Amino acid sequence: MSSEERMVAARLWAAYKYPYLASALFAMRFISDETVGGVAGDEYFRIYVDHEETHDWEVETLGVELVHQVGHLLRGHASRAREIGIQQAELTHWIDASDAEINDDLDADHPLPVDAASPDELGMPDSLFGEEYFYKGTPRIASSRDCGSSAHGSPRSWDKPYADDNDRGIGSEERDLIKRRVASETVAHY
Repeated sequence: MSSEERMVAARLWAAYKYPYLASALFAMRFISDETVGGVAGDEYFRIYVDHEETHDWEVETLGVELVHQVGHLLRGHASRAREIGIQQAELTHWIDASDAEINDDLDADHPLPVDAASPDELGMPDSLFGEEYFYKGTPRIASSRDCGSSAHGSPRSWDKPYADDNDRGIGSEERDLIKRRVASETVAHY
């Protein structure tokens, strides 16, 4: 299976398992980038994929990564990080905190994203906000996961400018519409 086919399969897996997220999953634009070291996103629904690094990942693992990235985007982790003034030295702990906020909502039968934090690893219970995990949680030792600027708003070397016509991404108005649609679909699902 080619890299592109694997990403298509991962998106389909994610939409099947989490149907209320389908609008956001299908709004994502995939961009190949060998410097990412896995999967990362930006605030414009662009998902950067290092196909060399992810070559051996199962479709389910890639699908969970896509659900995870959607979690950062829908929950506004980048803008929330800016609002509370996250500094460069605090990014890793914020990423872990926002990851824990997302990961406690994943289906228990699905694997956590690669190297992502769980609430338990931060010494905290489930169902808290990223800010609570950040301020009250214990930082993980040797954590190095970077979900991209979708998680913290700090531009990464692989982020393309929004005006790049080839891979423009999603503007703020469309992002708001996607968030509203997913909210409506989530309520209908549960």
